[in-house]
Amino acid sequence: MSGRARAKRICQAAVGVFFNPTATLVGLARDEVGAAFDLYFPDPMSPAQRLLAALLQDFQSPDLDDDAGEHLTSVATDLFAGHGLSSAELAAIAKPELKAWATDARDRVCRRGLTTRLPGLAEAPASWNGKPPVVVDAALEGRVRALVEAFYAKFISLTLGSELRGAIDGYQTSLLQEIAARLDHLTRAPETPPPFSIPRPVPDFQGYEAERAVVRAALAGDGAVAIAALHGIGGSGKSELARKVAAEMVADFPDGQILVDMLGTTQPRTAADAMTDVLMALGAEEIDPRTREAEYRNRLRGKSLLILLDNVANSRGLNDLRPAPPTALLLTSRTRLVLPGVQPIELQHLTRPAAKALLAGILPDVADATLDTLAERCNDLPLALRVAGAYLQATGAAPDDYIETLQQRRLAHLARSAGDIERPDLDPLLILGLSYDRLADSEPDLARSFTLLAAFPADFDAAGAAAVLDLDQVETARCLGLLYRRNLLQRPSNDRYRLHDLLRELARDRAANAAATTAATRHRTHYLALLESLTAQLHDRREVRRALESFESEQPNIAEAVRRSTADGDWQAAASGLLQVGLLANALGRREAALDATEQAVEMYRPLAEEQPDAFLPNLAASLNNLGVWLSYLDRHEEALAATENAVTAYGRLAVDQPDAFLPDKAMSLDNLGTRFSDLGRHEEALVATDEAVDIRQRLADERPDLFLPDLAASLNNLGNGLGALQRHEEALAATSKAVEIYRRLADERPEGFRPDLATSLSNLADRHDEMQQTAAAIPFDAEAIRVIRDLFLALPAAHERVAATIVRRYRARCAKLGIEPDVELLASIEAVLVTLDEQKGA
Repeated sequence: MSGRARAKRICQAAVGVFFNPTATLVGLARDEVGAAFDLYFPDPMSPAQRLLAALLQDFQSPDLDDDAGEHLTSVATDLFAGHGLSSAELAAIAKPELKAWATDARDRVCRRGLTTRLPGLAEAPASWNGKPPVVVDAALEGRVRALVEAFYAKFISLTLGSELRGAIDGYQTSLLQEIAARLDHLTRAPETPPPFSIPRPVPDFQGYEAERAVVRAALAGDGAVAIAALHGIGGSGKSELARKVAAEMVADFPDGQILVDMLGTTQPRTAADAMTDVLMALGAEEIDPRTREAEYRNRLRGKSLLILLDNVANSRGLNDLRPAPPTALLLTSRTRLVLPGVQPIELQHLTRPAAKALLAGILPDVADATLDTLAERCNDLPLALRVAGAYLQATGAAPDDYIETLQQRRLAHLARSAGDIERPDLDPLLILGLSYDRLADSEPDLARSFTLLAAFPADFDAAGAAAVLDLDQVETARCLGLLYRRNLLQRPSNDRYRLHDLLRELARDRAANAAATTAATRHRTHYLALLESLTAQLHDRREVRRALESFESEQPNIAEAVRRSTADGDWQAAASGLLQVGLLANALGRREAALDATEQAVEMYRPLAEEQPDAFLPNLAASLNNLGVWLSYLDRHEEALAATENAVTAYGRLAVDQPDAFLPDKAMSLDNLGTRFSDLGRHEEALVATDEAVDIRQRLADERPDLFLPDLAASLNNLGNGLGALQRHEEALAATSKAVEIYRRLADERPEGFRPDLATSLSNLADRHDEMQQTAAAIPFDAEAIRVIRDLFLALPAAHERVAATIVRRYRARCAKLGIEPDVELLASIEAVLVTLDEQKGA
């Protein structure tokens, strides 16, 4: 309501006090009133004129004593309740002395409001004293005369006595003229400027350039309905971005820009409330709910306004607020608003350069690298960046020390920082917590599910969520969808979800201890089972690619499951998980990660194998065997040999007691031992180990070719390499040729599974010809090897980089040896990816 409209109500209320004395005023003793007049209203005014003047002076005169003031305060309090004038209205516009009355009346506001309309007042002269009476509306004059009669009957006869009647009669005409003049002045339509109530954005606003461009384009409308809807988590900068766009588009909306706070996180307001605020901003004084929507549309017709509905709770009723062009509607919400024809615009966080620019504006003397780390700790969220920057600026704390405190429990530390500098408006725990608190009030089961999702350290899929929440597929999808709609979940891709890091801390803080423990156990169980399944798929070459993609997606969850097993003292589960992680990491070409996981597995299995060798010696042997392979890949050959020798010893011991179970493993470890000796140039020892491996695997393949033929091919490959190193070229060529023959057959049956092995054996066969001075005969085998590995490498570069790089290097060396040009078309795609991988390693 405008100040002018409120002032009119006050004037109407003042008239009401005079013509409708309340029980409090009627009860005043004659002597008290008379004494007050005699003391504070000396001649030439008569006692009646003094009383009327006091009642017309905005309820209180500075000359009244405390007792008289108390009586008039009581009168005003009853008046507020009777005429619908709220204490908030008075407090906002009245003279300072009225504020105390507003406090007294706070709890006595009438619900129905003052609805009497006073039509058709004639224009009053600037001064009425001594001039003819002003002609007023007949209905108003009749009402005033009736009220005067009531005044005579109640007030005059009981308090002041009949001797004052004549004086009051004589004053009546003058009083009516003054009333008419006041009301006419207050009801005259003013020349008011357009409403511009949207605050300016913060001066150091940064980022979101692309989103701002999208909002501006949507609000421009081009003759269509112009609506833009911003959504995101608390603190992402929705309101500031909206204010920034409004400031940039002032010239586009000459009829005004109106802010309506929808209080979505505390006491959500309705579309009808928004209409009322807009109408009052446009000068409406009294709004009939029955005609509100029609008046809203009429008032907006033809106007070029921007209406900002800030902090909208949901989409309910928003369609009714759709304006006709050229007026535009801009919405902000923590919920994804669903409106026909409106594409939501999501704000998650600033880009890193924008985040650093925001911090640099607050902390100009801090080094760029420090700003970068601080921005990362704050998740590039504008709210977190501001509180961190403000805290460092206000306290002079060392940025590096502060960054260290944000290593853990960032949300709690940022909240404490906001408290330390007395900036509750920057408290991320409070601001983010509003979303959760509202959810807990409206949908407690959904709020509980939100807290359980804190079990995930990173993004996750619906299957993982179902396991942690203990819900079926349908209920899980519904739960995730609702949390996503409320921006309590993000979707980095179509089939994956994640909690913002600060929201994860909020969820963990709000979770009940028992429920959080149960969720963590479910998480651990699910991902250890998934890890076992993915490792098993490595043995089915048709499933390798899918298994590695899944492992890559779930690595953080798998690592958390292993960590929880270790923390819970379940060494067996932790060691098994680490062993499997090593296998999968190696299959992805991540040698350091594979080595780290496998070394941990070995250290866990050693004491277990000493206590229970029957149960855990096989696991220790497998871990040692893998450890030797991973060390060799990193050219740590002496360590690799020691680990492999320990594996051969362990498998030999197991094969004595259980040959059917462990003879294949012994052959595998012997094969690896031969390779370890070859890496160190100890070729005679290598040949002894490899020969023994070939003998064992040949016997096994004769009995079960479907199961052991791939292993025999691998040993023959190694045998060929060993014989070649000893310059036993004919035997080497025969062994390698036999390996190629087996791998061709296997690759025809299962191409995705055995093409990498076929490519390696083809390259080895080229080596055999080269060793026999048949380099030209080697080139076709090199080219075939490149064609075999190329598609697999391009699909999964990290997994096949080692093989592809070796084959390409050997091919180019042989071409150079012959003085011929390599086949550029054959190499182009594969070498381009190899260059990219090298650049990434260098970076």
